[in-house]
Amino acid sequence: MARVLPFRPYRYAAGAGPLERLVTQPYDKISAAMQQRYLGLDAHNLVRVILGPRRETDTAADNVYTRAAKYFEEWIAGGVLVQEAEPALYAYFQEFEAPDTSERVVRKGFIGLGAAEDYSKGIVHRHEETLAGPKKDRMLLLEHTRAHFGQIFMLYPDTEGAVDRLLDEAAAQPPLGSVKDEYGAAHTLWKVSHPARIEHIRDLMSDKKLIIADGHHRYETALAFREAHPELEGARAVMMTFVNLHSPGLKILPTHRVLGGLADFDLELFLREARAEFAVTPAGSVEELRRVMAAPQPGRIRIGAVAGRGEKVFCLERERQAGDLDVSILHRLLIQEALGVSQDAVREEKNIRYVRGIDAALERSAQIAFLLEPTSIEDVVRVSLSGGVMPQKSTDFYPKLLSGMCIYRLETRDSILNSRFPAPSARVGSTSARGPSFSAGPDAAAATSGRVPAPSFPQIPPTQEDAPGGSLPEIGAASLPPPGSCVAQSATGRRYRPAPTAPFPAALRDPSRSRAPARWTTATHPLPPPCRRAPGSSRRTASLPRHGTRPRDTRSSGPATNARRSAAGRSGSVRTRPVSVPSPAPGSLPFAVPLPGERGCPSTRRPRWSTRTCARSPAAVPDRGGGPGRRRRSPAGRFPAV
Repeated sequence: MARVLPFRPYRYAAGAGPLERLVTQPYDKISAAMQQRYLGLDAHNLVRVILGPRRETDTAADNVYTRAAKYFEEWIAGGVLVQEAEPALYAYFQEFEAPDTSERVVRKGFIGLGAAEDYSKGIVHRHEETLAGPKKDRMLLLEHTRAHFGQIFMLYPDTEGAVDRLLDEAAAQPPLGSVKDEYGAAHTLWKVSHPARIEHIRDLMSDKKLIIADGHHRYETALAFREAHPELEGARAVMMTFVNLHSPGLKILPTHRVLGGLADFDLELFLREARAEFAVTPAGSVEELRRVMAAPQPGRIRIGAVAGRGEKVFCLERERQAGDLDVSILHRLLIQEALGVSQDAVREEKNIRYVRGIDAALERSAQIAFLLEPTSIEDVVRVSLSGGVMPQKSTDFYPKLLSGMCIYRLETRDSILNSRFPAPSARVGSTSARGPSFSAGPDAAAATSGRVPAPSFPQIPPTQEDAPGGSLPEIGAASLPPPGSCVAQSATGRRYRPAPTAPFPAALRDPSRSRAPARWTTATHPLPPPCRRAPGSSRRTASLPRHGTRPRDTRSSGPATNARRSAAGRSGSVRTRPVSVPSPAPGSLPFAVPLPGERGCPSTRRPRWSTRTCARSPAAVPDRGGGPGRRRRSPAGRFPAV
């Protein structure tokens, strides 16, 4: 279900300065005071891009969004931001002390690309309502910069913690970077680049549903941008941080409501209205209210009400019915009915402010503050998977994911389009009876990389091949042809032609959205080595997928074939007529069959090559020996599948 890809993000270069001076909190958590502090820290602080200052002189040609795009391009050109050399995932750990407690925990996750899936597909689920204003703002920034600077916070279920164990192994290496934010949380990043480990994580994530913890506005903006720009293949993915929802480090803090500016507010009248639905109990102080709410009672809804700066404190309680959420009950029964604040006023935040922490709520000048218990992760999952939504600011996952740790640029095709995994420097395993073998398809290198454990990662279990022969042969990095290459094999080695620009990975290709028409050409192709019968097959040719039209076997006898052979005479080559065959699909790997003399190939005769040319490679396949006085036949076989 969940489609995860490694990528090549942009990151701050080591010479750009300490990360503490460069990265920021998410844009929607940056107050005006924090914005000014970030601007003063460094000229390359990311706040200039994600939430730059507005000016009275802003015009259509010079505004906060055009300046953001200008800063971004200048920082890349100046080497402040540097793109990673290879596709990878990134282990992202956050060690912190939860507010209002002394508990110190670690939250583990990893950064990668995830497919931008519509909610209707049932893969990605939301749990909060969104507003049009923030989405318009993020869309304008995305249109100008064509990049994601922060990650969508995604939750996935993994009761066994298998992914976290792989991340722990990656975290045993020196980190790429570490930073402590203004709240005291330590953020550390490690690179996960080994193909086997990446493929193992992708395989573990493949059957997971995803729940958006934070980033609803940015995710829905990414969906709208994908629809508006179908020509941008990179827009089909979004940068995400994936966290196990069963992780002990997953903490949800309550978001308290502070109300002010209410006309004709009367505390006694409010308490009279509240007693119709709640049991109202006075509390001697805020500290006493803390102690009461610190003891969990899942069967009851408890909401604290503090008038002024703590002069009068009350605890409002009622029985919890099936499906009741504290925040929903607060908004419906107390804010809307008892106080008379409309939904539009709440949506536009006219009389309400959202605050993290009890102390911060009491510091605000307000008529009344409502203190909530944290929403449980079980409630988030239940509401999300049932298709429901909670009111705004129902959850506060702490700490937030820092913006600027990784940056995903949509216009950089290499950041996703070439995210196939490079071959490891060495492979472990005995030589297969079938000889060298490559998988076909756009993600073939990734498919082969996870089958055998690498020497330095023995904890990753191997995956056996489907066909007889057991493990893969020992193959070096130079032995793996680039995706999309046309191949000529011989007993002395392999010859490759450079591959064309690779297509969008099959893992994120959506056939229902766009499908390019089949491209046909009239051309000649080289034929594979003369293996009479593939191992385990009764056919006289290699056992390959049949996805396209194949030319007839040139070894077949008959008047036409004999006439061609006779016409060749003693010229040293076979005259062939062009045949209409589909061009090899860009990005696909070629077939491979056992070479003569190798185990698994019944034929031990020396291969004889024709001068036929490949549609993707104008150069002729060289002859191997012989001369004008020697008559040769073209080896027969099948063409690469399309």
